[in-house]
Amino acid sequence: MGRLRRTSKVIEQANARATGLKSKDKNFDLGNGLTAAAYEQKITEATGKLDTYNQTLALADDQLNAFLAAEKELNELSSRILSAVKAKYGPDSSEVELARGTRTSERQAAKRKSSTPKP
Repeated sequence: MGRLRRTSKVIEQANARATGLKSKDKNFDLGNGLTAAAYEQKITEATGKLDTYNQTLALADDQLNAFLAAEKELNELSSRILSAVKAKYGPDSSEVELARGTRTSERQAAKRKSSTPKP
């Protein structure tokens, strides 16, 4: 499952505000550096950072998928190795323990709960 990509209501609101102000005056200047060009630049900068963030998430998802596939492949190989050790040396051999398996003589039967209620 991939990570959720982020959206920004602040960027959407800023775009709507800029569009509204530009409908009256394309190069608005409200003084103190509050100009259409400065506003557009900040909107573009924030949009670029958001795009970079979302691309990084996509890359992380790809890396995670590659890792999970490698982990699954390794797990299957480990299972095959343990099965081969059991086939070659026997399921109750000490080699099974060396391969980090459990010998059949060391397995414990599952304990069953009593169905009679206790007083």
